[in-house]
Amino acid sequence: MTSEGTDTTDAPSDDGRFALRVRGGWPEGWSLPVDNLPRSAWPTHPNFAGLTAYWLERHALFRELISRIGGDCDGVATGALEPATFGHRLARLGGMLLNQLHSHHQVEDEHYFPLLVQREPALARGFEILERDHLVIADWLAQFAERSNTLLATLASPTFKTADAEAYRDWLVAFTPLLDRHLSDEEDLVIPLLLRDGEG
Repeated sequence: MTSEGTDTTDAPSDDGRFALRVRGGWPEGWSLPVDNLPRSAWPTHPNFAGLTAYWLERHALFRELISRIGGDCDGVATGALEPATFGHRLARLGGMLLNQLHSHHQVEDEHYFPLLVQREPALARGFEILERDHLVIADWLAQFAERSNTLLATLASPTFKTADAEAYRDWLVAFTPLLDRHLSDEEDLVIPLLLRDGEG
């Protein structure tokens, strides 16, 4: 597996309150599109199909991939999944997560976020925070590629121990809430704008 990650950490913003590793969501008092169009209204909105639905499907895929990889780690640790089968699945699912998540963030940074800021300049600060999240996630993806390749090599060795898969799972699980935090905050900012204005 390979990743185009950047070796960086969260850039400080407002004493670090908005850094991904400490942020608990958008702060109270911010005027956000989701305030006027809550999540419960999204699926029935006339503009939900197309790009909006696709965006949410991408996010659901990233969450599912991490969940499936973690579940496979549990399977090989308990003996329910053969190490060779686990390795094949990790190579496939891990490669998909790396490539799809990196491409998704790249098109957001280069295309969608600038267009959305043009639509709603008051939200520029929020999109800057999301872009900094992308740097943190890119660094994590680089580590994910390295750790996954190490585990894949270990799986093919007679020295493989189930503790190796358990340690990998624990590291994966530790980052999962941060990725979900980013995806959820991004949805609260982006989806109501797409629904309100349409894809055009």
